[in-house]
Formats: sequence, C-alpha cells, structure tokens
Amino acid sequence: MVSMDSIVFIRQIVDPQVRARGIDYFDFSQFSEDDLIINPFDKFAIEAVLKIKDQTQGSVTAICIEAVNPKKALREAVAMGCDKAIAISLDKKYLEGSYDFSFLAHIYLKVLEKVEKYDIISIGGEVISTGFNAITTMLGELLDLPTVTYVEKIELQSDKLHISRIIEGGSEILESSYPLVLSFADSDFLIPRLTPMRGILKARTTPIEVYTLEDLEIEESDTSLHSNIKKESFENIEVVRNAYILKDDEPEKMVDALLAKLKEDGVNLYQ
Repeated sequence: MVSMDSIVFIRQIVDPQVRARGIDYFDFSQFSEDDLIINPFDKFAIEAVLKIKDQTQGSVTAICIEAVNPKKALREAVAMGCDKAIAISLDKKYLEGSYDFSFLAHIYLKVLEKVEKYDIISIGGEVISTGFNAITTMLGELLDLPTVTYVEKIELQSDKLHISRIIEGGSEILESSYPLVLSFADSDFLIPRLTPMRGILKARTTPIEVYTLEDLEIEESDTSLHSNIKKESFENIEVVRNAYILKDDEPEKMVDALLAKLKEDGVNLYQ
C-alpha cells in the first residue's frame, strides 16, 4: 500500500453567528476562544486529505497560525482524524501580515522546511471572512510544485492523483504526480465528517508542537517576512432601520396608513 503524508494549513475566523458591533472582526484579541471557529473551507481541506489517508498508510499533520489559541482548532482537526498538530506562535507585529498573501506564503514555506516530509499540501480554497484565496498559488510557486485550485474531489489511483476541479460551467479532470499543492472548494465529496467520541478523546491527549520565530529561523532582517500591507483602520457598516408600528385600528385603515407611509418614504410599489 502506498504511504502518503499530508500537511493541511488551517486558520481560525470569528464565527459569523457572533454579533460584534463596532469591533474589528480581524482583531482576535477582542474575542474569546468560543467565538472562533475553523474556517469552513479549511475543513474541506482537512476532509480531502483524510480521504487520502483512508486509502493509504500515511499521516496528516494540521498546522494553525495566527489565532487567540490555535490549540482549540488543532484539537478539533485531530478529533476529525489528523495525526499530528503544530501551532505557529508569532509576534503580534507579524500577525498584521495576515492581509498579505506573500507574507503568509513565506511563513508557510518556513514551516514546511521544518516538517520536511510531505506528499500533499492542503489549503482551504478561501477564507470566508476576507475572501482571500491566492496563497495556494503563491506557495506552489515558492516550492516549485504543481498547484491545483478549486478542487472538488481527489482520489489516489495507482501512483497518481486524479483531481476534479471546478471551472465555469462544469468540472475539469486532471492527473498529477506528487508532491503538490491543492486548495479545496465546497463540494458534496468534501462534507466534513463528524468527530467521533474516540477522536475527541484522542485530541485531548495528542501533544501539540509549537514553533516559535526562533524555531523557524526567522530573522528581523529577512525582508520577505515583513508584510508591505498594514491595516490603518476598521469601520463597521452601519445599517439604520426605522420601525413604524401600526396598531389599535381597523385593518383597512392600517393598510391605508402603511401605504401612505411607504409613499411618503419614496417606496415605489409599482416596480
């Protein structure tokens, strides 16, 4: 049986269900661990390599960067079926580079130099809180590896990977050797599996390795690891809604009053 080792990069985001008016959604220091979830597309990336693991004797290593406590996300990844977990501990000034694809790609490159052995590098196709989706191709370029984006299905056949990727109007079927870099889209094939109780118990005791700047051999003088994009400010979208309550009158009169109010507010009822 073929043995294939996979690396999956995951990121935490603020749960879209969390309401936080006037708070920067990208400043994780203003949120608790319970407010953060694994980016949904990263779960598709986890599921994809777990399916490959089911076919082989390989392992899956989950790596998480830039979070309040990446260990929470990593333990969830282990509960799903990942074998190893690595947390990347960076100074806050480096985390500001999360808006810069080139910066993150170079950080990931440093991490992969430490891991060394891998056949598949798996990344979520998009970060839903920002729409970011370019890091896969940048990392593939830095590693000089084949790269496929918008993958909806992946299967190991003999010594090749058969990949289905989404294109406008259909799907494109590809065949590739490995190692390679893949980003995954939302598809029925990649619905994340439920975490079994055995996995949850395993996650509690699985050691999580932590890499620091020193471990990654990041020097202050390394210009590739300094983002050129800095966030200057953050503004919430203010939605103002005025409510009009009509009550204590006959239905016909309330309807007439409502129509009159809509007309007064400039609402065109005949479009």
